[in-house]
Amino acid sequence: MSICRTRRALLTSSAALAAVAAWPGFAAGEAAAAGLPVVRWGTFRNYQPVYIGIAAGFFKSAGVHVEMTGNFSSGPAIVQAAGLGQLDAGHAAITGLANAAAQGVGVMGVADSQTEFGDAPLQQWFVLHAGPVKGMADLRGRRIAVNSLSGSFYYTTLLALRKHGIAKSEVHFVTLPHERQEQALLAGLIDVAALIDPYSVSMTAQGKLRRLFTGADIIGERQFSLVFFRKKMLEEQADTVSRFLAGYRQAVAFLQSDTQRGNAIMARALGLKQSLMVSHRYTSNAQVRMRDVQFWLDVMRQDGGLRQAPGLRGNAFATDRFNP
Repeated sequence: MSICRTRRALLTSSAALAAVAAWPGFAAGEAAAAGLPVVRWGTFRNYQPVYIGIAAGFFKSAGVHVEMTGNFSSGPAIVQAAGLGQLDAGHAAITGLANAAAQGVGVMGVADSQTEFGDAPLQQWFVLHAGPVKGMADLRGRRIAVNSLSGSFYYTTLLALRKHGIAKSEVHFVTLPHERQEQALLAGLIDVAALIDPYSVSMTAQGKLRRLFTGADIIGERQFSLVFFRKKMLEEQADTVSRFLAGYRQAVAFLQSDTQRGNAIMARALGLKQSLMVSHRYTSNAQVRMRDVQFWLDVMRQDGGLRQAPGLRGNAFATDRFNP
């Protein structure tokens, strides 16, 4: 199925941008509203409803101030910062949360952040249109870029290789932030780029590259990334977490109901020059799917991971307690 048929390209109109600029709470460095509890959110520049929640004032209406913190290139890096108490919340792959829990880092997934759907895939792998990789069989000996060796892209790639009878030892993984992979692929420094929006949007807008496969092709319609909080904050400020999630769910609902305007906000938040954006889906009310958490635990163990925590269970780092 082509990208055009599975994802909708949306143009950001000047009217929509004007509306975005008028919405409250978007200005960088805005001080927390007096008396509102603060959630320090780890900034990872990809398609994320939190930007909508801030811009549209959904968090403020829910009674919480969200402060964008840091500039991270992967979910595991955000988790590490949370473990050090440098921030309160963020989003990360379920595999990254599992690894953190195995190392004693106190974090807990509480809501959907990224789920693969057949008509709206998130994880995408690209190759040069005229390059040596024509199909999956050509991946042997190739350099595959991922943004982390403990995140969803890494483990989904392993599943893709396994599905086609290719061992992990037959490829070379290269760790690169999403924003650097397109240039590396065009320069011939890597053979495969593994990207998420907005970076995959740029890739599909030119003719030099083509999509090899998507996450939905490999794992089906599964959840693979969660909004997480520090466990200490869950224990001491559960009401703040609930307020945050109320605003977050409003942001998700807005993205679903007014995708064009939502994408205008997202483009501005991410600093995109191009107006091309896409539509994504989320689980109902951004619910955590514990069955998918277990799926990733099984995948990690099949790869020989989590040996330091053989008894680790999904409820150690993810919960459906906050599901509506």
